[in-house]
Amino acid sequence: MDTLRLTGISRVCPLLVPKVRLGGSALPCLIQEFTALLRAACKIALHRRGNFVSFLESHGKTLYNVSVMFYMHYMTLRIDQCAGPSVIEDLMRLLWELLTVEHPDAETVNNLVLPSVDLIYGYAECLALCAYSVFRTSKSIAPAVELFKKLLFSPNEAVRASCRFNLFEHSICIYITKRVIF
Repeated sequence: MDTLRLTGISRVCPLLVPKVRLGGSALPCLIQEFTALLRAACKIALHRRGNFVSFLESHGKTLYNVSVMFYMHYMTLRIDQCAGPSVIEDLMRLLWELLTVEHPDAETVNNLVLPSVDLIYGYAECLALCAYSVFRTSKSIAPAVELFKKLLFSPNEAVRASCRFNLFEHSICIYITKRVIF
């Protein structure tokens, strides 16, 4: 079920980007759609990590370019298995499109950025789990760190504040959990 949902998210996000660029009266509906997609992916990444890790492992980015000759015309078909890390990349690309085209108010920015930070946090945990389960080493979580840096050093003050708040919240949760366990 989670695989189908994540596959659907990865197929819908690239279709929403051109609609966001058009702007207009449809933007509030697109923001709601994006928020629903983001929350669904976030829920899977944070609460069902095993499903998210298996999705990332089995649906990595693979691109196949096939050239086909048909009636003296060359057509390049791109068969793209949009999944794995591209789900995160597509969601973040759509987030940045919404933030640059719309210039939303602080409440909307919070509604967009807070689940995004949660998703990136879950992605970082899944990268660590995936690397440890496959290679038994501590592989770099650099892709997630780059996404965090992009949010933390955003030109938009509301995005930076929302991101800092959520990262602080996660660090408090980790600290309290460690204090209770030990």
